[in-house]
Amino acid sequence: MHPSTPLPHPSDDTDTLGVEGLPLAASELLLGRLYALIDDAPNPTMRLLADNLPEGVPNRPLIVASSHAPTDWLDTSALRLRQADGTLLVLPTARWLPANISASRARKLLGEIESQHYRAFGRHREGVVVIAPANALLDRHNNAATEESLEALRYWARDKGHALLLIFSFEADIHTRLNFHADSLAGLASLLPGPSGAIFDLHHWLSSEGIAGAEARQLIVPRRGKIIAQSKKTAAVAMGDLDDFGRVLVLSGCETGLGYLPPLWEMFTTFEDLHHTCSGARTATIALPFQMDIGAKVLTEQITQLRQSYGDALKIVVREIGRQLRGSEERALLMAGANLVVPANVGASRFLGMVRGFQHTLCRTFELQPTATHTTDHPEAKGYLPLSQFIEEVESALMRGEALAIDSQLIALTPDIGLTVLEAIHLCQFNRAGDMCTTDGKQVWVFLFACWENDTQTALDRLFSLPISSLFSGETRLPDLRSIREALQKLYRHADKAPDLRAALAAATPEEGGGGLTLTPHKTHTTRFVAIPATRHPLPLKVSQ
Repeated sequence: MHPSTPLPHPSDDTDTLGVEGLPLAASELLLGRLYALIDDAPNPTMRLLADNLPEGVPNRPLIVASSHAPTDWLDTSALRLRQADGTLLVLPTARWLPANISASRARKLLGEIESQHYRAFGRHREGVVVIAPANALLDRHNNAATEESLEALRYWARDKGHALLLIFSFEADIHTRLNFHADSLAGLASLLPGPSGAIFDLHHWLSSEGIAGAEARQLIVPRRGKIIAQSKKTAAVAMGDLDDFGRVLVLSGCETGLGYLPPLWEMFTTFEDLHHTCSGARTATIALPFQMDIGAKVLTEQITQLRQSYGDALKIVVREIGRQLRGSEERALLMAGANLVVPANVGASRFLGMVRGFQHTLCRTFELQPTATHTTDHPEAKGYLPLSQFIEEVESALMRGEALAIDSQLIALTPDIGLTVLEAIHLCQFNRAGDMCTTDGKQVWVFLFACWENDTQTALDRLFSLPISSLFSGETRLPDLRSIREALQKLYRHADKAPDLRAALAAATPEEGGGGLTLTPHKTHTTRFVAIPATRHPLPLKVSQ
């Protein structure tokens, strides 16, 4: 059965996301179907797990498979009620959900969930199964492997009769990757940052009423209590009214590698010409490039102009040309009104196919974010800084990131025996503003602004001209705000004793092949993740092992 074919589902026996104000058509969880949510806002996942989803059908099991420990959930009164009536099962996924997962391991995870479900509820009790976060189920570099995993998940949900909900935490190009596999999902929606909480941005959703799409609603996400949908906004156009559905307006640069322009594609050399020609366009597709000579802030402003001038029905595609967007920059583009961001590693022919496929979809509607351009602002400092200046710049960057719900990373690297901190820093090339490093004399400290935890390794590999496993014997990552600030406080106490390497770095003349250093790779490199949790309410929930 195709995902768009509704399954029978009694109207008085309906599971939903549990968000008050969301219509059934945008929130129903049909038994036997696979749904996905992208958590791109300041972490409403905990609210869904702790308050909204537990309000499902009485006596129907709720299975939460999550790497988040129950003690991470701030308010658990709804969960306690579910546990009291024997319909809640909490499963830790750390053992079964590694960083890189194959379809076979996805099946192993599902097998473990089914085994635990059978022990708790018996064989014939269908329920709602939530996996959060589910990012490891996607292969970032292999679409075929991702499709195989999603197919395994979809088949399992259908075979067992469970409603399966995958919640993905935000990372670079997650929207693009899931949009690419949207046909494998009965429903796909995003929780985007909003002015007063979050925006529920619906791509499509299958319910007993049919399939819905092109809808956005403002959500209130309190620190404690339920997520509530505040306002209603529906798509402004209907399929029968689309007179310019196949038209594509392309800004110069987006056509790189195509060799020719397909019919109904129009090329423009300046944004002003494209903007003027858009007058009267309703559902056309706009393709804009992100390249070295166009900053993310300028591009965000251009997208905002198009949305404000010509409304929600335009489909706006951004193609990376030779340069990748930061996570914060991609978020800003989506907040401003971009529908799709095509990564730089996508070839010309696939880009053409993605645009052609995208033309035949209804676009989402938007709550325009007047402050979206601010999310592209980042610190101007980059590269090596003396320790005291480094601490000052990092603190400033953290304050900016905290206000915009942007993650950053601080990494301490211990040079291998025989390698000095000067030599290590000499092999580090910083190209993006906001990425900085320093030393306390013993370790190299690297700060990556607007970098998601999942992208840390890729960023480090890009910074150093040699593999970090050849340079450093140990590594400590501090991925959360509290642990970063505690590390900065400790560094500050020794700032006056730390060496200033500016003169030595300026005098150094790098030779071809990594500054003439001869390094012997070793196998002692270790990585430690340090995250100091904030104070939370205790939760004596039973967790199945």
